[in-house]
Parts: sequence; structure tokens; C-alpha cells
Amino acid sequence: MAINLPADFEQSARRHISSGQFHSAEDVLRAALHQFDEMNLAGLKQSAEDEKLVRVVSLQAVAATIRRKHNFNDSQ
Repeated sequence: MAINLPADFEQSARRHISSGQFHSAEDVLRAALHQFDEMNLAGLKQSAEDEKLVRVVSLQAVAATIRRKHNFNDSQ
């Protein structure tokens, strides 16, 4: 696969290589894609956690509605 990078991306990759942080453009791209994948995975995990929280709040709201509808209170 051949990839054409915009000039600013190419310059950034060259800086990383010349600093000794990476050995090749492929290494720079591999690290960037790895970081991108990690960020996406973290986002998915956060979305799943957010969904769980919404479900808990929703169940609490339903329970409160049922208590009000049937005149239940905590002392019964």
C-alpha cells in the first residue's frame, strides 16, 4: 500500500525519525494507528459505561414512579 501524506504530516514523521524515536515512516504510522485504535477502544468502553449508568438511572426512575403510583414509601 502506498500512502501520500500531506506535507505537514510528512515533516512531522521526518522529525520523529530524525529524533531517533522511530526508525522509519512505517514505524511512525504504526504507532499513530495504534494510538488511534487505543483512543477508539477507550471511547467504546466509556460509551458502554455511560449506557450502564443511564440504565441504572432509568431503573431508579421507574422504581420511584411505581412507588408513587401505588403509594409505597420506604417505611412500609
